[in-house]
Amino acid sequence: MKHKGMKRNYRNNRDEDPKTKLSKSLSYILRHGATKEGIKLSDDGYALLADILKKSNFKNVTEEQVKDVVDTCSKQRYKLIERTNPDTNQTALYIRANQGHSVAVVKGDQLLKPITGVDQLPEGTKMIHGTYSSKWDLIKKSGLSKMNRQHVHFACGERGDKEVISGMRNSCDVLIYIDIKKLLDDGIPLFLSDNNVLLTPGKGDTGFVPVDCFERVVNIKTNEVLWPEEIKK
Repeated sequence: MKHKGMKRNYRNNRDEDPKTKLSKSLSYILRHGATKEGIKLSDDGYALLADILKKSNFKNVTEEQVKDVVDTCSKQRYKLIERTNPDTNQTALYIRANQGHSVAVVKGDQLLKPITGVDQLPEGTKMIHGTYSSKWDLIKKSGLSKMNRQHVHFACGERGDKEVISGMRNSCDVLIYIDIKKLLDDGIPLFLSDNNVLLTPGKGDTGFVPVDCFERVVNIKTNEVLWPEEIKK
């Protein structure tokens, strides 16, 4: 099994430990490569683990090793369940990525919890997207793009908050805070994943979260407020 994403990961990370490599292999196939690799995904994102373990990139990988990756992942990227395999009528292990999909076969409303009001979220919940200063000029003009994925991803709080499991890369130097109420009032869909990541496909068919939903934007390295711009003057 060959694919560009996996070749890039392995070429640049040859010294990574086996668990990290296995996690990246699972991430690729469950989020992006299932169709290409001939792995069937359910509407809610689950794949039969036995089918994945038959692939050449998973040669000699055991169910126990996969369980260990799922159980110890600090970002809770994956979920394992037992359900009936319709082909055999036997109970089998299925695995999914909790969010981050680009494959269209996975339906967000099957995978994620819809949020239609601020009162569905814990009091004080924040919606924060991490990005980089090099991207800010483009974002300021066009808004936040979901790019090749189904959703734009947001952490549900500040870095270090116990509620924040995933949703933001540690290397980000610019944080974009979203006005959740305005987002919802504007009819922009919002979802919550099992690992506490807030997600939206953007406004309508645009794939973008417009800048008028930005509450504030901060460069955390310089403490400069980038948005609203009037604060800078």
